[in-house]
Amino acid sequence: MPIWVDERDAVVPAPIGEAEAVSAGVWVAVGAWLAVATLLGLVVRAVHGLADRWRYAQWGRELRKVGRGRAEA
Repeated sequence: MPIWVDERDAVVPAPIGEAEAVSAGVWVAVGAWLAVATLLGLVVRAVHGLADRWRYAQWGRELRKVGRGRAEA
């Protein structure tokens, strides 16, 4: 691993090359995409859960109506 020095012979960190910067940008983009996809999946799952609860409640109301109709007949 090369050691980088400045004009005063002080050791400095290696400069970031173009390939390293692009690689870092790609990883940031992949991470952001995964985060957005995960959040979107959670929102879709929550909406489906709420819709299922509403549907089950609706079925319960319909079944109670049917039960009352039979008892009266």
